[in-house]
Amino acid sequence: MVVGYLVNPSDRSVVHNPTGAFFRYDEAGALRLLNPQTIARGEETPLIAEGAKEALRQEVERDPRIRLIWLA
Repeated sequence: MVVGYLVNPSDRSVVHNPTGAFFRYDEAGALRLLNPQTIARGEETPLIAEGAKEALRQEVERDPRIRLIWLA
């Protein structure tokens, strides 16, 4: 598990707890940052986004039913 991220399959979101960065993901697993202003230093955004992708990947690996939720 990637520390600091919360993945919520029911609303297709990933939250980075330390910054409050809020991502939504689509059926393909592509993430979109909805509140970039929460990240104080913009250069950290790509690193936080990569962490969110990894957290989502690990969650899907842990519970493959999540992929079925995407397709529903």
